[in-house]
Amino acid sequence: MATSAAHPLVDQLRFTRSEFRRGLRGTPAEDGVRRLEPMNSIGWIVAHMAWHEQRYWLTRAQDIILRPELNEIARTGGPATTPPLRPMLAAWKDVTEAADPWLDGPAFLGAWVPSPAADASGADLRPDAILITHEHSDHFH
Repeated sequence: MATSAAHPLVDQLRFTRSEFRRGLRGTPAEDGVRRLEPMNSIGWIVAHMAWHEQRYWLTRAQDIILRPELNEIARTGGPATTPPLRPMLAAWKDVTEAADPWLDGPAFLGAWVPSPAADASGADLRPDAILITHEHSDHFH
């Protein structure tokens, strides 16, 4: 089995994407647009995931808006919509295919690099503190 050079979080993201797609196989078109309030339709949920990935991995990171319609269809705080599932799956695929090279390369200014190197063992570590950091839409910390 080949090992991935991607950051483990990127591998986890790809696995999660594949499982979500697998769970949607065979979903009838009419179910994709059905909205059972307060839940959004499946088509909207897929569009919203595509919107998020476009927003973070393409627009914020690379100043790219590949699928501008996602900003109207599925942005946070936007009006309720019920887009068809198949076109939203296609939009998500377009976004993820465009984002993946960035995730494999310079993601977060090269900060997504496992540290210490994978060949270090737990016995090699002698931390004085552990800092857990994450990204927010308005700042990094």
